[in-house]
Amino acid sequence: MLLEKLIVCCNAKPIPIRTFSLQHLLLATNNFSSGVLGYYWGFWYKDSLEGRIVLIKHLYGWPDLAINDLVISAQMSGHSNVLKPIGCCLHTPSPILVFEFPANGILADRIYVTHVTELQHQPMGWERRLKIARQIAHALSYLHTAFPRPVIHMHMDMRSILLDEDDVPKLSNFYYSVSIPEGETDVDAPFRSTLNAPEFNATSKVTEKADVYDFGRFLLELLTGDDSYKIRQFLIDKDTTLEAYIHNRLQGSCINEIVDPTILAEDGEASVSLLRQLQAVLDLALTCTEEDPQKRPTMVDVTKQLRRIERFTQEGEALLGSLQNLKLHERFEMLLWKIANNFLPARARMKQTYTDGFVIPNSEVEASKPPSPKVSRKNPTLFITKDKRKNTLSVDYGNATGNMAKGSPRDWLDPHYHESEFKKWNP
Repeated sequence: MLLEKLIVCCNAKPIPIRTFSLQHLLLATNNFSSGVLGYYWGFWYKDSLEGRIVLIKHLYGWPDLAINDLVISAQMSGHSNVLKPIGCCLHTPSPILVFEFPANGILADRIYVTHVTELQHQPMGWERRLKIARQIAHALSYLHTAFPRPVIHMHMDMRSILLDEDDVPKLSNFYYSVSIPEGETDVDAPFRSTLNAPEFNATSKVTEKADVYDFGRFLLELLTGDDSYKIRQFLIDKDTTLEAYIHNRLQGSCINEIVDPTILAEDGEASVSLLRQLQAVLDLALTCTEEDPQKRPTMVDVTKQLRRIERFTQEGEALLGSLQNLKLHERFEMLLWKIANNFLPARARMKQTYTDGFVIPNSEVEASKPPSPKVSRKNPTLFITKDKRKNTLSVDYGNATGNMAKGSPRDWLDPHYHESEFKKWNP
């Protein structure tokens, strides 16, 4: 019976997983003796199977949900941010599923920090959180676009994201996922969770924008460190959503007043680029959680926007490097000026002053003198100027002009130094 359901769900297409007998699993795991990791839509076990640590999920009494999770996980297994199934056992009333083991556990334990989880894990910094958000956004985009009909996850939250040993996120728990039928733009979702998009609560019909709403809530939790479910429990008005709660907190507040303190504590003082990223993610999260699904972006657009936000810091570092290079550029100009000026007779030397990039001669009289048509090697007239538009330095010896690039200072002062030797100087 379970095998028939599995075949129907796969549209008679093969899926790349193994099948295990119940005896095989019980012997290999010593009756699941490693203990229960937790109860998330059934019991989760950590055990060793054929010399490999695996995650075993057993959903008692929910065979359809287990098959749904298995099939979609297998179809999505080509994506690097999806928890990959290894196999299953169909010889029980509800299938037992075997997955790769997420060594660093559930993302919720790293974001909803408690005294227990704080002892087990280091607080997660903002750079890692933002990268995880972008990777999961890409996985949801793949879910929506990679198959003939869009598939909606329907339960994307912190507890559906697991982390491997390198903190690479793995999207999981496709129990409630549904596919939009051919010729339709929405679908009736048979499973209802505690927190749903507004349109689902009103009509029980959903589109891909339901996942966008869940992802927006996920972004808000990454920012604040707050658990939506617990907020819902403690709110006096049970109809108040996390989004409304955040909107209320935002009234008259700065971004750093609502952000998880561990994010700001990471570097001591929030940089401009960090605050810019936080504000951009907050704006994106609020757009994703718009009540009207038509006003929400697609997950493809969300992924692109998160890539842009990630580059804020990189652009800031590049700008800082450019500013540092500019200072070196200015210092080099001054060095060239000093070297060249030292070769002039005392009466012809210029003051060490820049006005809008131009060297001012020693006196107004010197500045007003027209350049001599003939340049004396013993007493040349030297003017060093900077062309901001072309980003070049120019040397004027009366009627000979060229750009500094090579040659010694003595060569630069030589009027016979060929003009072709001067090339554009790139800092």
